[in-house]
This record gives sequence, structure tokens and C-alpha cells, in this order.
Amino acid sequence: MVTVADEDDETWPADDVPASYVHRLAVDSTHRGDNLGGRLLSWVEVRAQEAGKQVVRLDCAADNPGLRRFYEARGFSHVGDSSVSDPTGARSLKISLYEKRLDA
Repeated sequence: MVTVADEDDETWPADDVPASYVHRLAVDSTHRGDNLGGRLLSWVEVRAQEAGKQVVRLDCAADNPGLRRFYEARGFSHVGDSSVSDPTGARSLKISLYEKRLDA
């Protein structure tokens, strides 16, 4: 599954770059090794281009090197780190921000 949004004001600073934001990318473990996650990201990129977006952006846990490598292997560039509060406000979570520029 994957959720795609046209904005993410909570995590990404506002700018004038038309972007699609990926959230909740998840693949059942029974599909591990099938490149389903990569195919979902490719699907998002095609839809973003069709909608006139220039970049696809996402965030992930900063302390998850495997997930970070997954995004980097698919052409996403690390653009910085940030912190967000969990829904209860009880703790802060460190996240890494990634984006991929789309071909014009």
C-alpha cells in the first residue's frame, strides 16, 4: 500500500516546487524480494509526472539504514533530517527527508 498527497506541511518546509508526497509505503512480508515497493514508487512517479509535479518527496525513520538504502537505491536523495512529534506529543521522532527529481 501507499498513500500519496499533494502537500505535507507538517514535515516539509513550504516552497514553490510542485511535489507529490509519499506516506505509508508498506509491502507485506510475503512479497519481500518481489520489488513491489520499487514498483509502487515507480507508479507514484508516473502519476506525479502526469500531474505536473517536479519532485516526489518522502520521509522515513532516520535510524532505519535498510529503508534509507532502499530509497537511495531508487534514486532518492537525502536532503536533510528533521524531528516530528508522535501523535500524543509525548516524544519526538527523528526523520530523514528524501526527494527525487522527475525528468521533464
